[in-house]
Amino acid sequence: MPIANDASRKVVFFAGPHKAAATSVEEWFYNYYTKEDSDHFALRHWKWPIVEGPKTDQLDEPWKVFQELVLAPDDLEMKEEIMVSIQETFDESHTGIILGTESFDQVGRYSKGDATKAMKDILQRLGVSDKEVTVVINYRSPRLDQWISVWKHSGVPSYRSFMCDSQDRHQLREERIEQLSTLMDPLYMAQTFVKEGWDVRLIDMEGVDRANKDIVNVIACDILGGKCLMKDSIVYGHRGDETHFNVEDKDFRELTAEQRHEADKLFRARDCAFEEYLSKHPKFEVGYQNNLWSDCDKQDLGREDVFVYLAGMPQAIYSGLVNQFNCSEEGLTIDELLDGEHLENLTPEDVFADSKASNFFTIIMLPILCILAIAYQVMKRSKDDIGDGIVMGNIRPNMSGAKEKMSDAGKKIKSKLKRKDMYRDEFRDRRGMTVNEMSEVFADEDWKMSVDDDNQFSLFSKKKGNPTSLDLTI
Repeated sequence: MPIANDASRKVVFFAGPHKAAATSVEEWFYNYYTKEDSDHFALRHWKWPIVEGPKTDQLDEPWKVFQELVLAPDDLEMKEEIMVSIQETFDESHTGIILGTESFDQVGRYSKGDATKAMKDILQRLGVSDKEVTVVINYRSPRLDQWISVWKHSGVPSYRSFMCDSQDRHQLREERIEQLSTLMDPLYMAQTFVKEGWDVRLIDMEGVDRANKDIVNVIACDILGGKCLMKDSIVYGHRGDETHFNVEDKDFRELTAEQRHEADKLFRARDCAFEEYLSKHPKFEVGYQNNLWSDCDKQDLGREDVFVYLAGMPQAIYSGLVNQFNCSEEGLTIDELLDGEHLENLTPEDVFADSKASNFFTIIMLPILCILAIAYQVMKRSKDDIGDGIVMGNIRPNMSGAKEKMSDAGKKIKSKLKRKDMYRDEFRDRRGMTVNEMSEVFADEDWKMSVDDDNQFSLFSKKKGNPTSLDLTI
């Protein structure tokens, strides 16, 4: 459904992500719908800001200029050039503006940039309220295709090297985990933006392809409401303008058909963690939905606790993909991750190898397991003023405590939470626990939980002599 055409001017953010036709979309709008190209009447009321200035004129790809707001936020001269152009274009527009960059996929605790802040800075500059904002996200499937595209554009000769070389190089491993948690996690992006109060339109690219349509024309016709030839969903005046996708023509035969299927299943299992929250949210909409969430209730894809574990632990995704090549003696295979039976036996070294997080997780592994056991229940209600959705935060100890005492407490909580009658009686037909409900669970086992103004859970033992506490930040 096109964006409502009322008196208020709108801001549409195109958020990529990387390797999901992002460059094609950016370049098309830059070429045809900047303020200098008013003769294209099909979208004459929408404009894509063109940025000019001493700093931005040096860029080789001007349609990618908005990435600088995310990647170089401290370059104030560059930022001001961009902001001035956005403001001028918005002031001259009738309906509003559309702008974007694949770097708007930089959300979450593993991202190098802060896309949400960059987007909010734009809205503050324009004086636009959250209800006038729409974020467009491309969902590329099969899911593995996007990850293979990341490799193909990495410059690494083989996919095996792309994965296995990172085992012995900390910086490369961190880069892979960052990629898996940002550009490869479009539904977490969607959840993040919905929680800001923005409308989110997710476009299932496989569904678009099956409908014999073009992703750019879908955005222009179906979302922006441009004048289009409805039979073909082609914007008026652009029948001869083809969208050229940035595809690296590199053969890929390093995984068998079965291995490709397993890797794709791993990504889809993580996507399932977001179904309950997003599918029912009034600000979220999927266009051309094809296979998204189609098999979340099938046993071979995993369990709900597995889904949310994967959503909060990109290191586990990394572990599964690396182990397809048997180049690591650590970590879990995809089958072991999805069956869920190995999660309780998972050690820090299994996932993190020799990374900095290893020592940190060694101290609190058993308590984290009890939290993971209920993590998929934590789709919190807005009445708690904590925010909805999946907890994606860090868990860390404030003080070093007696490992034995934490271990005992963790086992008792985990045992209590696994009782089937508890799920049946207290959480019938629900996947969410409020903060108060969580507090009651932990209070029964001599643990206390509180939440501060920064949305940070504090879980600590009430037993005398055990000063250990855990923080879980949303």
